[in-house]
Amino acid sequence: MVSGTIRNCCFEADNQLQNLLSIAEFLWPALLLPVAGNKVYSEQDISKMPLELGNALSHEREPVDDPEIRKQSLEALYLISLQEAGRRALWSVNGPRILQVGYEDEEDPKVMEAYELIGSLLVSNVEAEQ
Repeated sequence: MVSGTIRNCCFEADNQLQNLLSIAEFLWPALLLPVAGNKVYSEQDISKMPLELGNALSHEREPVDDPEIRKQSLEALYLISLQEAGRRALWSVNGPRILQVGYEDEEDPKVMEAYELIGSLLVSNVEAEQ
């Protein structure tokens, strides 16, 4: 369970953020693909993503059935996003769009809560920066 391991590392995100972001080509797919839903993303969305995400999201895929994996991925993303550098990195891979699309497909109430938590964090920080 990669998402659980990464989430556990994120509890130390204030000290480990640079280490986590240094493996971005593995980090973002591991955390964002489980919560990306199963829709095919538009060319416009994909053009704002790194290759490893864009390739995976440019065609239909099987959704991650285990809600616990989706929830752990969202918790890890939240912990990373508590820091400005983590939020900037998430925005740089079009992470908020991936979360938006994934949320539209989500049916599990606990996973929806996790989407809403990170969504409110991202929105409140955008508003604070304006």
